[in-house]
Amino acid sequence: MLNNVNSNPGTLWTSVNNNTSGNSQGGSFPKPVVNNNAGRHIQLDGNALVSAGVRLPGGGWVNASVFKAEGFSSDNPVMLVRGTDVDGRPFEEIININNVDPREASFIEMFALDGYFAANGKPTGVTRAVASLAGDEALGGNAFTKFDFVSPLLQLLETQRVNGNWDAFFQLNPIVDTLMNHIGNR
Repeated sequence: MLNNVNSNPGTLWTSVNNNTSGNSQGGSFPKPVVNNNAGRHIQLDGNALVSAGVRLPGGGWVNASVFKAEGFSSDNPVMLVRGTDVDGRPFEEIININNVDPREASFIEMFALDGYFAANGKPTGVTRAVASLAGDEALGGNAFTKFDFVSPLLQLLETQRVNGNWDAFFQLNPIVDTLMNHIGNR
């Protein structure tokens, strides 16, 4: 299933979240399945725990798919993030979830955390919610810049509550709870 979110005019998300087992580490890079207006391709991998493409405010696209890395266990929660950067160069990052601090994390690290949550049957969406809200500041022009994902997410949740936007509040609340429980258990 594809979900498009365009909350911030500078940020466009397209994602697929359809694999809860995440046993596959993925094969070669998936063929592009979505083509945006500018002719740039978004690569989504249906075998990934989570897979998304995001247009950064500067106009470049970043694609990422998250899998359980080799050696993944509850004691060693390592995720493989495979994608292409804004210049179209492939990258692979192995990220140990125990080392991710959502108060200072990159898009790629938080995307790995969303994959970890998906692998454990928990709500995902922290990365999408904050990136679509914060745009330039959140992604800093690339997917590897560190950013505080917690404060904007809490502000977004509070804004929904104050404005009585209960659908959005109740959609975000489990995502926030999952993230805060994760931080509390570190």
